Amino acid sequence: MAQLYIRKVSLLIGSDTGEGLDLSELHLNFAVWSSTAQTLRHARIRVYNASDETVQRIQNEFTRVVLQAGYDGNFGLIFSGTVGQYSRGRESATDTYLDIVAQDSDEAYNYAVANATLAKGWKPDDYYKSLLQSFSPYGIDQGNKPDFSSSAAPRGKVVYGMARDYMRSFAAATGTRWYLKDGQLHVIPLNGYLPNEAVVLRADTGMIGIPVQTLDGIVVRCLMNSNIVTGGRVQIDNSSITQKRIVNPQTTNVDDYNIPDLSNDGVYVVYSLTHAGDTRGNAWETQMVCFNPSNAPRTATFTNAVIDGQQGTS
Repeated sequence: MAQLYIRKVSLLIGSDTGEGLDLSELHLNFAVWSSTAQTLRHARIRVYNASDETVQRIQNEFTRVVLQAGYDGNFGLIFSGTVGQYSRGRESATDTYLDIVAQDSDEAYNYAVANATLAKGWKPDDYYKSLLQSFSPYGIDQGNKPDFSSSAAPRGKVVYGMARDYMRSFAAATGTRWYLKDGQLHVIPLNGYLPNEAVVLRADTGMIGIPVQTLDGIVVRCLMNSNIVTGGRVQIDNSSITQKRIVNPQTTNVDDYNIPDLSNDGVYVVYSLTHAGDTRGNAWETQMVCFNPSNAPRTATFTNAVIDGQQGTS
């Protein structure tokens, strides 16, 4: 792998008509959160010291944002979505800012309505296709899709209501988790992952600090890497992971016995991640929460450990 140096960033903000502005040369601070836990990928981007004319034009004309970041030779898309809010302010007597809060696929998540009747003998694939069709008017296409059971239902089914609610029920019934990302509906088995190559994380490939085993999963940080995606895989040397220990062997705290296992081959699935950076500061990293795919959480919701700019929370 090539050495990671020379930071690169591109921030484009525009409208559906194709007009827009390139804000890449301004001072930017950003954090992008995503997970496979049915939550929308979202971003907070702060643009410093843009002119009043530029800020007014952004607020009045533009509704979409595309953010790419990384390093020379490892540079890619980390967020594309719709602006939910602009807010301007001042950090000091000399520094102004414009905050951009944006979400990916929020219209589909918030407004898609499922309206279908499945005849007797319907199969999970038919149910999935009807829900995908509910999202399609909002620009959602098929993403990753596993092979569902071929068993036929003995009775018909009426589907009417918010598509996201039916997707939750469908995921629970099929042992999968789902999420919307980059205009696609992704469905992944609870113990599965996207068919991408695992990103190897070591000190010489950008890993920062020491991975830690926590009740939330394996938390690991690395230099910003757009190739790492939720639902994808990373490979970590298990000997580099600081393992959680039970403080009191006599404890009755059930959490002490629910520590996520390490995988035998060091390959883990990324269930949540944060890309965070500051073009004139130190922050420029990706933080992940990962699980052993052979012992993944048996629910589609779990605690996300994230970082906000330069501050870490969990």
